[in-house]
Amino acid sequence: MGAAMYQVHLDRQDELAKSYTAAEKLGDKELANTIRDRQEYESLAYERDRGMSYLSTCEALYGRESKQFKEQEVDVKELASQADRAHEKMMESHRILKERDQSQKSNLSKLSSRKPHRRRILSRISKPMNPDMR
Repeated sequence: MGAAMYQVHLDRQDELAKSYTAAEKLGDKELANTIRDRQEYESLAYERDRGMSYLSTCEALYGRESKQFKEQEVDVKELASQADRAHEKMMESHRILKERDQSQKSNLSKLSSRKPHRRRILSRISKPMNPDMR
């Protein structure tokens, strides 16, 4: 996951921050809280994706011949341990994301039906993230 993915993440966070500010200016605390939750949700998704990338890198290194590891003086057990920790962290983030996704969907549907100014802001925050980040 490179610099381009990070820039997409930053752009999306900036867009959500602007929506949050707009909701606060309108005095809509419920909408502002929903947008803040969405920011946190997408940050977790980005971290999960980074973890998956790190995990695949560790798995690739772990899969090389042991001769290469000896030559490079890399501790295979440490790499496996790091991969296991990254996998556990990624699975925990994934579990949290699934829970939050369900609550986000119900919150967004409740919010969109209440006040007209919310529809415009909600249309910006409820669009799906970049498919590469999912």
